[in-house]
Amino acid sequence: MPNRRRRKRVRRTTRTRTFRPGLLMAAAAGLLVVAAAVVFGLRWFTALPAPGTEAYEQVLRAFFRGLASLEVGLLDDAKREFTTVTTAMPKEPAGWANLGLAHMRLGELDAAAGPVGRAVSLAPQRADLVLLAGRMEIARGRLDEGLKQLRRAVELSPSARELRFAVAEEV
Repeated sequence: MPNRRRRKRVRRTTRTRTFRPGLLMAAAAGLLVVAAAVVFGLRWFTALPAPGTEAYEQVLRAFFRGLASLEVGLLDDAKREFTTVTTAMPKEPAGWANLGLAHMRLGELDAAAGPVGRAVSLAPQRADLVLLAGRMEIARGRLDEGLKQLRRAVELSPSARELRFAVAEEV
C-alpha cells in the first residue's frame, strides 16, 4: 500500500457575521417597551393628572400663577398657589421647591426647610434643587451644611459655572 500523506483539514473558527433583521427588530421593540415604561412611570411618579382634564388645567394654572407671583413679588399669593400645586401633585419636586423659595423670600427660613427638603428628597440628583437647599442653609446661618450642599451641587453638575461661583462666593 502506498504511503499516502494525510492532509490535515484546517477548520476556520471565525464565522462571518450575517445581518439579522429579526434580532435588530427585537432589540428596537425592547427599547420601545422600556421607553414607554419610563414615560408611564414618570407620569405615575409625578402623579400629574392626564392632559386635557380639568384637574390638569387647574394644576397648570396654579403653577404658572405661582411663578408669576414670584416674579412680581406677590409672595403670599405664590405660597397659596404652590400649596395648591403640592397638594394636587405631592410627588412633583418643582412645586415643593417653589413653595420653599416663596417662604425664603418672605424671610420664613424655618418654614422653607420642609418644602426645600422635600423637593431634594424627591429629586436628589438635580443640582438646581441642591443649590437651593445650600442657599437656604446658608441663609439660616448653617454655613458648614450650606457649603456641603453647594459642593454636592457642583459634583452633580461639574460643568455648571453658576454652581462653582456660588461655592467660591460663600467661601
